[in-house]
Amino acid sequence: MLGISDTNRKWWILAAMGAILGVILLDETVVGVALPTMQTDLGMSEVTSHWVVNIYMLTLAGLAAAAGKIGDIIGHKTVMITGLIIFGAASLLCGFAQTDIWLIIARGIQGCGAAIIFPSSLAMTTIAFPPSQHGLALGIYGAIGTVFLSLGPLVGGFLTDFLSWRWIFWVNPPIVLAIAAIVLAG
Repeated sequence: MLGISDTNRKWWILAAMGAILGVILLDETVVGVALPTMQTDLGMSEVTSHWVVNIYMLTLAGLAAAAGKIGDIIGHKTVMITGLIIFGAASLLCGFAQTDIWLIIARGIQGCGAAIIFPSSLAMTTIAFPPSQHGLALGIYGAIGTVFLSLGPLVGGFLTDFLSWRWIFWVNPPIVLAIAAIVLAG
């Protein structure tokens, strides 16, 4: 990052990587509170509505290890930017969903983006800090993610009640753009 010392650079990277971990985890818990409203708006059955949650988790868990290996091969910065684009675009698609199938497919794509982002965020955190500070950095990284995870139901309820369930997805792209700017500048 231009004009920022190496010491400050690593903290910016840590904040960005913690924030993207947070967004990934937030998207696991934010949907649960909004799900009944989505179910009504899109005319989903109870079984179908559970796929909105499950497809995200399945694609995230199923692809994360492969995405980490790809990051090791071609570079975590490249993989991170690719994942951010996929995640951000899929978040927009989720928010604009007009049918249950559209939403489930978009959530699956969003889970793929999350799977790409997650291992690279972890790798970029450890790369930014010397080995003697890995424990501190990973502790802060995990703490940021956990705060977002626990805020999911609150955020989901607030956005659904005061705006629309669609906003649980539309909040992601601005965050993704900010993190992409930090990654590209770093």
